[in-house]
Amino acid sequence: FTIAVTNIDEVDEVDPVFSSGTTASVTENAAAGTVVYTAIATDAGSITYSLTGTDAAAFNINATNGVVTINASPDYETKPSYTFNVVATDNSGNDASQAVTVTVNNVNDSPTVAVPLGNQSATATSPFLFTVPAGTFAEADAGDTLTFSATLANGDSLPGWLSFNAATGVFSGTPTNSDVGIISVTVTATDGSSASVSDTFYIVVTATAAATGVDAPLVQVVQLDVTEDSFIVPADSGYALGPVSQAETLVDPTTGAVTSFVLTT
Repeated sequence: FTIAVTNIDEVDEVDPVFSSGTTASVTENAAAGTVVYTAIATDAGSITYSLTGTDAAAFNINATNGVVTINASPDYETKPSYTFNVVATDNSGNDASQAVTVTVNNVNDSPTVAVPLGNQSATATSPFLFTVPAGTFAEADAGDTLTFSATLANGDSLPGWLSFNAATGVFSGTPTNSDVGIISVTVTATDGSSASVSDTFYIVVTATAAATGVDAPLVQVVQLDVTEDSFIVPADSGYALGPVSQAETLVDPTTGAVTSFVLTT
């Protein structure tokens, strides 16, 4: 008799095997869509890749070539590392999983102005004291310390009557009647990597009543409507515009737009 042997396809029961590593890294502030990892697995058949695990939603994987990209720019201070599982599945349904840790490489974050400095007033012959409020400047990097300095807005040194203590953030001094007017002061905060940010405020120095012969200050700070390169004194402001010996513009620190004028009359 004759025995016939029929060839049938063997069932694939072998799981894919990973050759890619278990760690990767990405630089802080890298753009969304940056490649952070590439999964590599081998199998007798074709392979499809997917992600599972704790931080899988923060990434996207190309199901065909295993390239993993991050969905949003990473921030070291918020999340210094991510973990997910790469799953490789062959066309017979066999699968293998590999845990991956992605470390975020910290980079220096420049300080920022959190709360703009308010304008200040001083009176001639009277002591002036102003402390830069805590929280004016923000530093995102943990453990980084800010140092402070102060100059006039044009970069010149502070006037002789005004001093600044960089350790305490305190401005102090006593202006004279010859110092009456407006000065623009810039405070700069610098971090340990020499990145810096600055904010500017005005000190309006008024004369004493004895010097002017009247009880009203010599310098008036008037909030004026601004229309392009002209301005008007609002009818209900209570002010009349007299001879102007000095004028400064107040600028919005966020938009850079001129919001009002400070006039010395």
